Amino acid sequence: MRSVRDLPGYAALSKAGQAGVLRHMERIKCILLGGGIGCIDLLVIGKAIQQFGKDHPCTEQCKNMVKWSALVALGVIAGTVLALCFPECEIAMAAAEGGIADGVVGGVFEELAICATEGILEEAALAAGEAVLEEAAVTAGEAVLDVGHESIFLAAEEQSASHLVYRSVTREGVVQYVGRTSNFAQRAAAHWRERRLIIERIPGLENLTLEEARAVEQALIERHGLARSSGSLLNKINSIAQSNPLFDDAIQRGLEILRSVGYP
Repeated sequence: MRSVRDLPGYAALSKAGQAGVLRHMERIKCILLGGGIGCIDLLVIGKAIQQFGKDHPCTEQCKNMVKWSALVALGVIAGTVLALCFPECEIAMAAAEGGIADGVVGGVFEELAICATEGILEEAALAAGEAVLEEAAVTAGEAVLDVGHESIFLAAEEQSASHLVYRSVTREGVVQYVGRTSNFAQRAAAHWRERRLIIERIPGLENLTLEEARAVEQALIERHGLARSSGSLLNKINSIAQSNPLFDDAIQRGLEILRSVGYP
């Protein structure tokens, strides 16, 4: 196989021209390697088609890219072999080879990049959607647990004997307000701040459950009466609504507790 240096036209070139031809020869050898890589690209694109599936919008583009890659690989390999075996053709085909091959290969890889990007974005969107759903599920689960914990807490509070019944009495000894609480100090401060009322614990009506405290409070409301019904109490509403099916039983239970502690 003859070298490019043996060509008659090579000796007539300037030093810069000779150097350019030698560099181009080396580039052609690299392109031969690129042809092999192009074959590998065909396998990669084929794998991409399988990954995307036949209904994916990128599939058709990948099929076109297979055709172009095959043509480019074959063209580059054939041109390189021709140039290596017949170096006389090397100088003549240099410009055409550079422009055409670079343009075709560039277009193929641009299409592949676009298609791959679409696939990546689609995968990212799916992943983000799954993450959002997972986060929503976790949040919903935590909310359910919070509601459950609150329900358990309220149920425990109702059953605990931590409530008491209190009253406010005027200077004349008239009961003007009755109520129940599980935090007497806080309730006393609130009544003074909002109404300038002084409240006191009712002896014997401590350590009650919530149901017992409500029953006693309503029994006291029935005994002293609301101010709107010509009674003495400043209370606005009943502790237990009269429409409640358990109203009568609650009153009886409240009166029993009042009698047991000797409430006048």
